[in-house]
Amino acid sequence: MANANRLLKGMRSRFSNRGVALLLVLGAIMMLTIAVSMFADNTDIQFELAYNERDRLQAEYLAYSATNLMLLELQMEKSAKSMLANAPAAVSEGLGSTPLCQKFPMSSSLLKAIFLGGMLDGNKSAADGEVAPPIEKKDGPVITGFQQEAAKEFLDFSGDFDGQCADLQTRINLNQFFDLDPAQQAIAAVNPYDQLKLTIMSLLQQPVYKELFDETKPDDIKNIVRNIADWIDKNDVINELSGLTGGPETSLYDSSSYGAASHQVKNGKMLTLDEVYLVKDVLDDWFTPFREIFTVYGDNKVNICQADDSVVMAVLARYLTGNQRFGNIDLTKPELKEAIKTALATACEAPQPKPAEIAQAIDAVLAGNTDNNQGASTSQPANPSSQTPVTASNLTQLITTETQWYELKSTGQVGDVIVHLTQVWDTKGTNPSQWKLIYSKLE
Repeated sequence: MANANRLLKGMRSRFSNRGVALLLVLGAIMMLTIAVSMFADNTDIQFELAYNERDRLQAEYLAYSATNLMLLELQMEKSAKSMLANAPAAVSEGLGSTPLCQKFPMSSSLLKAIFLGGMLDGNKSAADGEVAPPIEKKDGPVITGFQQEAAKEFLDFSGDFDGQCADLQTRINLNQFFDLDPAQQAIAAVNPYDQLKLTIMSLLQQPVYKELFDETKPDDIKNIVRNIADWIDKNDVINELSGLTGGPETSLYDSSSYGAASHQVKNGKMLTLDEVYLVKDVLDDWFTPFREIFTVYGDNKVNICQADDSVVMAVLARYLTGNQRFGNIDLTKPELKEAIKTALATACEAPQPKPAEIAQAIDAVLAGNTDNNQGASTSQPANPSSQTPVTASNLTQLITTETQWYELKSTGQVGDVIVHLTQVWDTKGTNPSQWKLIYSKLE
């Protein structure tokens, strides 16, 4: 009996040791499995990050490529216009005043379609590895086989790019306020500082933007323009029209009146248009439609051949108000707007239209719509400038037909990675090595 008990106890001991060993082995296997799984997951994540970084870098290069190709378009256009400056009109006919980068937006998909036939006449895509036959016209091939081979080599990359250019000379430069003196004495009427204010007011008051502002608060637009001007100008007091001044500009931005953390007024030029949202009463609700109307780059002249109709009307309102040459002219009349658009289109058809010729064409239209018996000129209904007339000025001092500042926006895409590049260039002259990069943002 004792021997049996000892035997049973020994078997239990052996089974217990085997169970512990089995648990240790299973635990080790589980830990090893977890470690291997974590290593694999980390490796996959590292590979994914590496692939994304590779795709992002390639997308960046594609975005820069689109920008460089648009700069090449601008160089070609400026060189062509320079060579044709003194050529007969028949030679330069068809060149037009619209920037080449707007006539032919930069797109890799479009280039592949044109040179490789990727999306034309049912031809196979270049991505399939086949080159479509030359596109024929009745008078012969447009794209030769050699051109297709060269294009195939140039366009042999993965991903796509797109580019768009904007003529900033067609917009009103808010930074003009920095160079103007609110206290400057004017010989007659008001000084240039107030003239610019009144121009912007007339723009915001145009009927097309009526729904953006509260009609029950007629002073809102005047206060908004005043706040923008005070944010940029050099002095530190609130400047009203007619040379009147108020308290310090900072009083508009303290926590009690501004409803936010107080901050200092810049009293300097804005670096980007986004800075305007720091100005009191400038909100996305109404300012978004004006992002294509205003800029912070350029000078005080507007390329009237390419400008938006509302900008053209604002420039003409500034020109007409207080101008004794014309009587009462209402620029809101549809027939007058149409006559001005027609005169502009005709005068701007030349490859290098001249401001004097455009001013003469517009003056002829305005003279035909003058009512000298109606008294002083009021170019816009409810325009505050009717109460404070601006000094008459030659229209050629307000307009230009040349473009010097461009905003180039390009996009590079590789897979799911998209990169946006925005640059502003000062393209003065025909030598691109002398052009200046003013602003660049990559995101």
